Amino acid sequence: MSLDSDRLFASVDEFLFNPGRGFNGLVDAEALKRSRFFLTASSRAPEVNLFGQPRVSIWPLHSNAGARTAYDRLADFCATVGDASTPQKFSFQRSDATSPTNDWTNIPRNQDLNKYLKRLTSANIPGFGGNFLAKWSGDRDQVLTEIFDYVRCTNLKDRQSGATEYAANGQVAPIQVNDTKGFGRFHTISQFGLHFIGSEDSGGERSIEAGLVFEPFSPSQGFYVLQESVAFEVTFKTPMTVDDKDLQFPTGPVLVKSSGSFGGGWHGRNWGGSAGLRTPLTSFGGGGYKLVGQRTKVAASGGKTTMRFSGGEVAVNIYSGIGVAPAKLIQTITVKFPAAEFPIPKVVSTGTTGFRGASATVASDWWTLSKRYGATGAAPHVPGAEYGDIQRQWPATSGTPGFKQGGIFREEDVVRTMVPLHGDIRIIAGRKNVDSNLFVKGAYYDDTKRNIDHLFSDPEGSHLLYGFGNEPGLSSGTGDQLTAATYHFSRNPEITPGAGKKYNKWNDFDNGSAQVTDGAYINKPDEGNLRLAGDYAYFSWNYEAPDETIFSPNRLVPSAGMFGSLPTGVIRNQPWQTLLFRPQAGHPGEGTPTSGPPYTSPPDHLLMDLFWMPVIEPYAISEPFSTAGKVNLNYEMAPFSYIRRATALHAVFKSQEPLLIPTSPLPGSPFGASKIYKLWDHQVADCCGLPNGSRSQASGGSSNPGGALDTQVRDDWNKAYKGLAPFDQMRRPIDMAQTLKQADDRFAAGKAFRSASQISELHLVRKGESLSEYLSGNIWPKNLVTGENTREKPYTDLYARLTTKSNSYTVHLRVQVLKKSASASPADDAVWKEGTDQVVSEFRGATLLERYLDSSASMPDFAAIGSATSSVDDFYKFRVISTKRFTP
Repeated sequence: MSLDSDRLFASVDEFLFNPGRGFNGLVDAEALKRSRFFLTASSRAPEVNLFGQPRVSIWPLHSNAGARTAYDRLADFCATVGDASTPQKFSFQRSDATSPTNDWTNIPRNQDLNKYLKRLTSANIPGFGGNFLAKWSGDRDQVLTEIFDYVRCTNLKDRQSGATEYAANGQVAPIQVNDTKGFGRFHTISQFGLHFIGSEDSGGERSIEAGLVFEPFSPSQGFYVLQESVAFEVTFKTPMTVDDKDLQFPTGPVLVKSSGSFGGGWHGRNWGGSAGLRTPLTSFGGGGYKLVGQRTKVAASGGKTTMRFSGGEVAVNIYSGIGVAPAKLIQTITVKFPAAEFPIPKVVSTGTTGFRGASATVASDWWTLSKRYGATGAAPHVPGAEYGDIQRQWPATSGTPGFKQGGIFREEDVVRTMVPLHGDIRIIAGRKNVDSNLFVKGAYYDDTKRNIDHLFSDPEGSHLLYGFGNEPGLSSGTGDQLTAATYHFSRNPEITPGAGKKYNKWNDFDNGSAQVTDGAYINKPDEGNLRLAGDYAYFSWNYEAPDETIFSPNRLVPSAGMFGSLPTGVIRNQPWQTLLFRPQAGHPGEGTPTSGPPYTSPPDHLLMDLFWMPVIEPYAISEPFSTAGKVNLNYEMAPFSYIRRATALHAVFKSQEPLLIPTSPLPGSPFGASKIYKLWDHQVADCCGLPNGSRSQASGGSSNPGGALDTQVRDDWNKAYKGLAPFDQMRRPIDMAQTLKQADDRFAAGKAFRSASQISELHLVRKGESLSEYLSGNIWPKNLVTGENTREKPYTDLYARLTTKSNSYTVHLRVQVLKKSASASPADDAVWKEGTDQVVSEFRGATLLERYLDSSASMPDFAAIGSATSSVDDFYKFRVISTKRFTP
């Protein structure tokens, strides 16, 4: 990248006298003179909220000033007012990523800022009306806790020289504030399962074993790698029996723990989201996994094929760290397995062939859970004939495809699960105590004809959800998991069939990073990815975090729009409903009424007005509570409504090319992009060979250009991989005429933008699309799998560059010195007599004034004064930036 050596213009005149100003003849000196009224070389916008009080910075600071980098110190300077003896910091601070309380109890300023935000969100919003406390009731405090926690989880592994890394292992214990809880970067549990296997047949009886398994899940999905240090204390509250015989699960609390990275961190793929099932079992002890019962005999003769399960209750305490420390208790989850009739598991009678690091097995290797779980460190790789649909199988490149060592489940087994009622795991993760009613029976829990019922996944393989457990699990593909789109079977979202169709009313889900499935995530800031192998960062097998050369605070968190995936219904149990920072008719976050203020229920986007991200790169563009260069969203000038000055907005919008992921049929692609947009290599070719050399061969791998058996998927993926039609316009520039027509209509109705956050009320119409498609909502059924983080990212970037207020004022003036002629009548002294009295001198010109907050001046602490009516306006000072004299 070639660095720009240009500096900022000191004045408009410098541009005027620049010989290179001509721009191919488009601008000349006379044109510049005529345009001077509209030109400036200095522009600053205040970073105060609609209440006239300081915004809270979203860049986290270490509580120890000596542990801050140059970027941190600059961000701190920008968000601090008051003299040195009593500085008023409007930045959240942090110090301990391992504790759920220390960053709250040990840093009083965080408590002050929380009270400050509570006060502001309890007051009716100036210019709009309504308040967030009335809108969200019990979830107001929860949302503020989520925001504080989100900020402290930003920039976990700072790559700058001398930086003190907040969470070098990528894990952050969720903060707890009174009865509310954040998400941190930490695992909750997304589903529980009972795994039954057949061990021996004898005399009309079958010996079986049972294991309790569960899947860790972190809603903070994304880079950097998550290397967990976590302990799960499991208590079987009631005995579990089959046919009245005790399965003999352990009594008393049982501790399973993991430190390092589930499964050893294969290829650096542990990025949050689902931790899978297979590799956590390895971390929890493998062959010594404790949550298994003893062999139990059930009758299995005379045509008896089912067993009567008693049900049972399990409680799990989750701790930060690998011990049981009350101060580090993160969450308690209770789940109740209902009584039911289950099929009796069969005894496996066949072994498996070896394949790519997995040894061959004999039948007896599958007869005990200790042997199965002890082999989960091997990668089973390729699904075979156990998949009924041939398009879900792989051909054999060595040996026979099918079950391999390292798999957990066999088709002879019985698996039953308890899953979140609505599928929104954020509602589970956001609670300190999770009631048993939030987990319900899996889709086929009561189906005595079906052995396998689960949604367990595995992020270690590119299959993610299916394939690395050696069996198909639940892959409905019917368009009722999360959205009505058709996903590839290996990328079905982790949500029970039907739950998405019933509960996901607003498509408030996130697109996962790279090949990670879509789901209930909170849009963790992207800390970057550099490839070590493969063609692309993020999708490649191995990666490392970027170094300080390309470290970019304002790329990590451009603005408070990053909060858009935080749920607003954790306490009220309203799933799949998050902060709305985009236009969407009917969404609860839209505000009431939708026609504009006064609102009885304010739009969610006004929450952004309480926060800011200081622009601290490539230089100090921000200073204390102001930022240079922001563009005014109100481009119509009063009273000169005939003048259109939208040029700067065109420049701002040019940086964005919104991504929409088509789910409607495309030419030659019956499933649009939804079936292939999460794929990389494993479902379009055999593991280590890709078409046209698109990824280098892994060690020991063999090329298999014909690896994919689903030819439609293979053809579509090849087109998308090469950027060919019909997948070549998933990103498009913004159509400025249609987008700004919405603003023009607003101005024509006599309305202005009162907050820059109202950019979220404008549809960003892309080239080749029409505004009517957006206004009617018809655009989104064509692009169902476009997650809310993808839809809102352009607004997040744009909001950082926009304003509706200014600290810079050009005052055009004409000043005259007047002299009265002598007069005998005192009454004449107060009257100007044209032709007799004289104009001694005259000045015509313009002065550029700037108001600013003196960061060292003494002023009240707005976070502590307890009033929403006080304002920083009384503490502004003014300075003259430049004065220009005009020639008469």
